[in-house]
Amino acid sequence: HTEVCTGEKPEWHIIRPRKVTVKAPPPPFRFDISDATGDIRVLVCEHKRKIGRIIIPLRWLYIVESKRLQISWQGFDRWFQVLPMPMKGTLKESVAQRLAGVTPNTVAAAEENKFYPALPRERGTGLPDPETPLGHLRIKIDVHPYSSGGPHKNLILSYLHAPRSGAAVVTWRDINKDAKDYVAEENNDKVLNFEGVLRLVSRIKMLIKGPPLVMRPPYSIATMVWLYLACFWTSAPQVPWMMLALVGIEGASLFISRDLSETLIWESEVQKKEKKGILELGGVLKKGLRLIGAYQYKLSLIVSALERAKNSISFADTLGSVMLYAALAFLCLVASILISIMPVGLPWFLVGAGALLPPYVKLYKLYMGHSKICNAEKRKNPDFFDRFKMSALSLAENFLNHLPDQYELAHRHICDSQIIV
Repeated sequence: HTEVCTGEKPEWHIIRPRKVTVKAPPPPFRFDISDATGDIRVLVCEHKRKIGRIIIPLRWLYIVESKRLQISWQGFDRWFQVLPMPMKGTLKESVAQRLAGVTPNTVAAAEENKFYPALPRERGTGLPDPETPLGHLRIKIDVHPYSSGGPHKNLILSYLHAPRSGAAVVTWRDINKDAKDYVAEENNDKVLNFEGVLRLVSRIKMLIKGPPLVMRPPYSIATMVWLYLACFWTSAPQVPWMMLALVGIEGASLFISRDLSETLIWESEVQKKEKKGILELGGVLKKGLRLIGAYQYKLSLIVSALERAKNSISFADTLGSVMLYAALAFLCLVASILISIMPVGLPWFLVGAGALLPPYVKLYKLYMGHSKICNAEKRKNPDFFDRFKMSALSLAENFLNHLPDQYELAHRHICDSQIIV
């Protein structure tokens, strides 16, 4: 029995438990594993309302022993914390989906299958903090691999079959497919998702952040050793293996530098952006428009330079193309003479060393405390190499600016059309 205190005055009552019929535990769930990279998703519901979830990666069920290259399966019996469901789409998401004829919260429903990290300073991207803990569940999983064909063979072959993990499936057909074909589909649920745009921008920034690790200290030390061996100790049949070694160095560098400890999960961990007033928003808008204009100008310069380079080799400007090919022929002559009198790998070693050494020179200058002083003196009194580099760059820019881009070619064509035959 249980004693309970009720009311203002302590009055004790005895509550006798009702008769409870103890049912036998339900039989365990059994299912086949068709994709070892998938997940086991457990939804916790209350009166048919989803309140939480537990997601168990299937990769926890097997271990790849690197020494003997064997795969061993294992079950486990653990307690899990129930994590909340993802936040529902905002009003602007719902409006955008309704205008596009898509059922609202389509994106939010897809996020139930996977956990997504929160984005710094972007509200609504983290998991909502529950007011009270959602509880814990004990889950026991046993693995019974099939004997036919061997579990190792089946696991390896699963990587060659169509994935069913619930993650984004990348196929060349989808990439090569025209966007208008997606719009023409009846059951298409692809519509502008503001949170998806923010996540895509964040992923692109992380993807193109800086040069490859094989070119950054301290990993570039291994690249320097590889460069020396590739240039002076590698025969022609060994070149493919040296390229594989370079890919391995980059992979090892990525493995060592991978750190997911700072991944944001909860909405409370997201640093909120301060709300700005109307005047401040006007200033931000003005600055944003000018920033977009600056990027537009830079992009137009890049496009124009690429068009001029393309037209320079196609005799769009006859004199400019003749000068370019003459200069390239002279450089090829000088290069062939130098290659004939020096070791074959030395030019490549010098090029590679020139790309790998500058970070170490910069670190040395910072360590010696002369970096700022040297940079200031260099700007005032540039040395011979700086003057030569600036002169060569200026000549190349002047030559490129005299070549026509696409607008200049169109301008010349319209000028030709003025002539009356």
